Amino acid sequence: MARMAWTPPGEESERGEAARAWYLRLASGEATNGEVAALRAWLASDPANEQAFSEARTVWKRTAELAPEIAIPAPIPLRRERARRWQVAGGFATAFGALALFLATPSLAWMTADRASPVGKTEAFTLPDGTQVMLDTDSAIDLAFSDNERRVELVQGQLWVAVAPDVRRPFVVEAGDATIRDIGTAFSVRRGGDGLLVDVDQGLVEIATAGNSTRLAASQRGRFSGGHVQRSIQPENDGAWRHGRLIFEGQRLDRVLKEVDRYQSGRIVLMGGELGSRRVTAILDLDHLDGGLDALATTGNLRITRLPWLTLVAAR
Repeated sequence: MARMAWTPPGEESERGEAARAWYLRLASGEATNGEVAALRAWLASDPANEQAFSEARTVWKRTAELAPEIAIPAPIPLRRERARRWQVAGGFATAFGALALFLATPSLAWMTADRASPVGKTEAFTLPDGTQVMLDTDSAIDLAFSDNERRVELVQGQLWVAVAPDVRRPFVVEAGDATIRDIGTAFSVRRGGDGLLVDVDQGLVEIATAGNSTRLAASQRGRFSGGHVQRSIQPENDGAWRHGRLIFEGQRLDRVLKEVDRYQSGRIVLMGGELGSRRVTAILDLDHLDGGLDALATTGNLRITRLPWLTLVAAR
């Protein structure tokens, strides 16, 4: 019996998003021969990709009840009748709209949160107690202030806080199964598929989990996963997003694209697993990410193909 390789949760989530994006492109009825070939290569590169694509098709057939059966088409002749082209495009228009709406619609948690930031934007504001807050892209928080405590729940994404002193009311950030208690500090908390990250800029914080607690000092990072907190040194450039930049020094290309993907409404798909291990050094402006990716493609000998809701990155 074949043994299936374990896939990290974050990678599985990315695979599902890529599969939905591919399905959207086929549903548009405008996929080119090159795109179809790229999809076939992606499906053939890993059985899990084929499974994810199948699941995406099944989900949309059940939920939207608008998506027709979409098969991977054979190469399209260079010449075909204009009427046929419009017939195909029109036949898929409803499904394309439904899928695009899904990718563009914020999550329920985002829409019901007390404060939230949209994809690709950061939000800075001051809480009633004087605490300064900055939300990273696609982030959401709920607030619960009382006479005894100031509690912030990080629903999704990442926040940075510079806490206003108040000895009578401790400041607490709740994120999943962990509680981060301020001890006079500035720090950030990030929730993602690879666990929870806490970076301390100033002062001290205490991370409380089930039956355990860990203290972090300035310039330290705590990674919470599987009920345990691992300490390390905070990467120097991880807070660059607060200044409108993403800075990478010798990072793997797949990690770089994963981070950039958080700031875009569509999805970025890396074509060819071997490309992911390439090392990249770059400074990207959050307001001009497309230009930054183009420059990265030029220096890294990459080809970028932009489709509606999908960006493909491949070797030249």
